[in-house]
Amino acid sequence: GEASRSNGLDAATWKTVYFNHLLAERLPWLRSRLHATAREVDSQQRWGVLDGRRQLSFRCAEYHQVLPAGGLPIKEHYDAGSLITLDLMLSETGDFAGGVFATLEADG
Repeated sequence: GEASRSNGLDAATWKTVYFNHLLAERLPWLRSRLHATAREVDSQQRWGVLDGRRQLSFRCAEYHQVLPAGGLPIKEHYDAGSLITLDLMLSETGDFAGGVFATLEADG
């Protein structure tokens, strides 16, 4: 389903479509690629959170459309219950102006 969230801003600036149940059905190639990428990065970064896990599942799959003045201004936002969070930008960098991706890590 679709929902609008404000994240402390105007609710019309951030739209979310939840598609957990549709990812495997409609985009199986993307699901497989995301699983492979998660395993690859877990290994490269030596996190080890996926070691010994034969099967992966997505706790939550969401498509976010962030409109002008939208964002996630919650400094210490985290995805509770997730081992790894993947964020993918689907737009070309020239399609918009502004925007920052930040994490709590030292290089973040």
